[in-house]
Amino acid sequence: PWDVILPYRAEFFRDYIPDYGRLDTREAMKAEKTLLARDPAVRGIWQAYRKRVTTLNAYFLKTYASLQPRRGDGTFLRGHNNIYKVFLEKIYLLLAKDGLCGIIVPDNLNIDSACTGLRRLLLQKTTIRELVTFVNRRKLFDIHGQYKFDVLTFMKRRPSPDAAFDAGFSWYDPVWLDGRPSAAHMAEHPLNAGRYHRRFRYPVATIFRNDPDMLTIWEFGSAGGMNVLGKLKSFPGIGDPEEELHILTSTEFNMTTDFDLFRRGGNGWPLFQGRTIHHYNASFGPVERRVDPVEGEKRLARRRRSYRTNSRTETTGSPGASLPRPRTAAASSALSSRRRSSAATPSTRRKSYIRGRWYRIRNFSPV
Repeated sequence: PWDVILPYRAEFFRDYIPDYGRLDTREAMKAEKTLLARDPAVRGIWQAYRKRVTTLNAYFLKTYASLQPRRGDGTFLRGHNNIYKVFLEKIYLLLAKDGLCGIIVPDNLNIDSACTGLRRLLLQKTTIRELVTFVNRRKLFDIHGQYKFDVLTFMKRRPSPDAAFDAGFSWYDPVWLDGRPSAAHMAEHPLNAGRYHRRFRYPVATIFRNDPDMLTIWEFGSAGGMNVLGKLKSFPGIGDPEEELHILTSTEFNMTTDFDLFRRGGNGWPLFQGRTIHHYNASFGPVERRVDPVEGEKRLARRRRSYRTNSRTETTGSPGASLPRPRTAAASSALSSRRRSSAATPSTRRKSYIRGRWYRIRNFSPV
């Protein structure tokens, strides 16, 4: 049961509009509006369909708490409902104490912001025994070979303070689910025991420490990669707005919300997709859609104004580029105070030295 709970426009309108699948987004939207304005019967069916989906979403949001994901500070996170999320929380509610569940779900569970509530439920109220992520390379399911899914096993019991679970990522041979395969199988598939199908212990505390807001379950090839991330997290992040020099990311163009800008053929800014890029060649395939520079600049200008208002930072070139903020007297005093307090122990002294070099480098003016 993996299905986003949304009205599927393409599935609906292709029964009423000839060659609907061949139309680009702009043409499809125009054809939809024309059809709905001309045919009140179809308009009534479409409105009833949308109402059913809206009612279903409202019921799920009211009934299942994990479908209303929040950050650690309590603010809501956006995302679409999905049937697998409903099933997972329903299974938890139906399980008896110390009951055991084994389930296959999309690997979106590990990283999606909209799954934060489910991750919080699993990590705080259950004992996860195993989480193995598979790539559908052997076509276990009749979907794309690059699709990934989780084999998840958990018990309805609150985890211990030092809880950890068996983890494995990017597996592709299902024979490993039953344990280490035979010597004959290993000889036939020599890569199985090397780069892939590794299993290691994943401490739950690591997840809370690395991402306390959204509890992202980062995927690692081994425990060594997990330790590297822990070291990286001990230093200031390049996206930390508390740092004087930082980078803030933002959305420029999106095929969903900015579909009206993209046009087939003609001149303008090219849309680079996966099919147009191969290794270091950005012209591997033909560009199918472009954005008119005049219309694009108008859209970006509005977003830059909104971005500056919301983040109170200067932007240049694109809405995602942030200039260093001028240091005020209060900020300088706070910085000096942090430096003095960071020299309390040998371990923090080393961090202070590294941070000191970071501050000296970042005080250079941009050329």
